[in-house]
Amino acid sequence: MQHLVKRIGEGDSKGVSELQDSLKEVLHQVDRCREITQNLLDFARRKEPVYQEVNVNKLIEDLSRLVEKEAILSHIEIRRDFQQDLPSCTRMRPLFGR
Repeated sequence: MQHLVKRIGEGDSKGVSELQDSLKEVLHQVDRCREITQNLLDFARRKEPVYQEVNVNKLIEDLSRLVEKEAILSHIEIRRDFQQDLPSCTRMRPLFGR
């Protein structure tokens, strides 16, 4: 980045764009580090488990989306045919993740 700062001083507009992109990436990585650190701290504190109601259809839909691209690459079709009147269930909220 020091090289980009020097180029900016020389009036290089391409250097400004590259520096902006680099700074955006640095900020993104700082946010990621902050989230990881917070998750580790939360895990270390061993909080009481938190339970939440969950819609089974939505949970399965969310999980299937996680593997959907890999399934397509492996020529696997994921069929979603959910029963609409399923009752919700209770699950423990995960410590990490989304």
